Amino acid sequence: MYHRLRYSAGQADGMEALKTLAEDNPSSPEPLASLSICFYHFQEYEESAEFALKAARLANQEETIDHLVYAAKALRKANKPPRRSEDPVGCLHGATSYEASNLALRKELYALLKDFKDPYLAFAVGEWTLHENPGAGDFRFSLAYDYQEKMSMTSVYSLSNLAR
Repeated sequence: MYHRLRYSAGQADGMEALKTLAEDNPSSPEPLASLSICFYHFQEYEESAEFALKAARLANQEETIDHLVYAAKALRKANKPPRRSEDPVGCLHGATSYEASNLALRKELYALLKDFKDPYLAFAVGEWTLHENPGAGDFRFSLAYDYQEKMSMTSVYSLSNLAR
């Protein structure tokens, strides 16, 4: 964290110190997470997501979810769909915490998949979210709205095909 703060304070060598720290401690997620945060704040979202996913793979169960939330946010900001090798959904295996951070992750994954026009996987993540968090009323409402929107678009498409 010290090196991240140094870099944020304008000391360019702070980023190099973080990279060195990550190389010297390959089994520690903290330097990778700090690199992810630095890249995110400087709007280098793809790099941020890459480091957050690496940190998630090394972190303990509880921390994994926080890193995955950060990766999903960065991928949305980068406006890039995740590559299969960097899929936040795939990284979630084994993360079974049902706390608020898990709900946040699932909401981010839903939004990420919806943004990249993968509605069926997005709806699957949405239903999974509601199954695990039935009290998430705000999310239930937005999911219902998205279902309605998807059905409207499908109906218009079907009617236009019938007219041909």
